[in-house]
Amino acid sequence: KKIMISTRESVFESNSSSTHCLTMTSESNFENWKNGKVLYDVDSQSFYEKSEIYEQVCKELSENLEESKKDFESRENPSDWLKVRVKELEELNYTIPTKEVFEDTLSKLISKDCQQLQEARFDEDSEEFKNLSDIEKWICEAVGYTLGSLFTYSSYYDYIENEYETFEDTYNGVVAFGYFGYN
Repeated sequence: KKIMISTRESVFESNSSSTHCLTMTSESNFENWKNGKVLYDVDSQSFYEKSEIYEQVCKELSENLEESKKDFESRENPSDWLKVRVKELEELNYTIPTKEVFEDTLSKLISKDCQQLQEARFDEDSEEFKNLSDIEKWICEAVGYTLGSLFTYSSYYDYIENEYETFEDTYNGVVAFGYFGYN
């Protein structure tokens, strides 16, 4: 008898060695994604309008810093990782750009299909990261700490299709999409 356990909202998991991911959204939201009006965060399986991302990132940076500080202060011997996390979050919180600069730079990163936005923890040693401006690096780090991985419609499929089979289906105004396979 197989036992199914829900470990995350909106995610189907089994005890199989294969990978399955199913996301469902309204047809209008899906069309907005295809037309570049929203971005998809694979970690939370949420869509964000570009104008919402700045507020979400700022809010979550502040919350993450407060939670990490409380965690740090509650431990007798905090780990080196936690010390680094608090320091990085403090730096990110104290150097927040204006909304206009953030949105303009985010649009540039999206238009050049910056893979660093698609990695929850980016590669600081990669050529792409080294070639980013300071503000572009800040955005990639802040998005990584808060939202995770942001994808346009095309970058999502470019990223996923390297490893898995993908699908899309529409029924009664609802679009189901995702991927499956072995990895």
